[in-house]
Amino acid sequence: MADTVATLVEDVKEIGGFDAPESEVLKSLTRCQRQMCARTRCYRKKLNVGTTAAGVQEYALPAGVTEIFELQVGGVVFGAGRHQDLAEGAQGWIWLGGEGGVFTRDDDTTGATKIALFPIPTSGGATTVGAEIAAFAAVQPADLAVGVDSTIVIPANFLDTLTAGAVSRLMRRFEGRPDLAADFQQEYADGIAELRQQTDKLMRGTGPAQIRVVGYNA
Repeated sequence: MADTVATLVEDVKEIGGFDAPESEVLKSLTRCQRQMCARTRCYRKKLNVGTTAAGVQEYALPAGVTEIFELQVGGVVFGAGRHQDLAEGAQGWIWLGGEGGVFTRDDDTTGATKIALFPIPTSGGATTVGAEIAAFAAVQPADLAVGVDSTIVIPANFLDTLTAGAVSRLMRRFEGRPDLAADFQQEYADGIAELRQQTDKLMRGTGPAQIRVVGYNA
């Protein structure tokens, strides 16, 4: 039998012996699934960030992005840069060979998350105007909803981890019993660690691996 959001809600209520309303259980399941996705980067999507415009360096990032693994502008891969590359590039201190450029995070004055491109798109320039900006990224899932089972995005063999997390959260916040929540919290933490390892192994492949260097690509 396929797992549904409704069965997850019932599992949490039965395991915890809760008399909590469905909305409270769904809130706990949603927040735990989001935490699992954020910590393991297991939920990934291809995103359309926008289209380059002349003289525009910054572009709004779709909500819920946890990490960008690859960014393409007009089908050309842009490497992950440093924020200071924007200022240094404006001074002509950065040399880029071949096609492409670099991107970096550059939030605006309101705190909205944006990505900035270098070189800045110009007509006939290295970064052309009207090119599609596409990202492959780890993202946050939508709220879980009864009757919309596509909102379950974690692997099926980790649903027990999700329910353990929701039970733990409800015991601490709804029942006020952190002592009873401890075992479920440990099961939840162990499951997240296992899912992170499984995700990394799945995406690693058998070929050469890129070394992650802090301040450069990590």
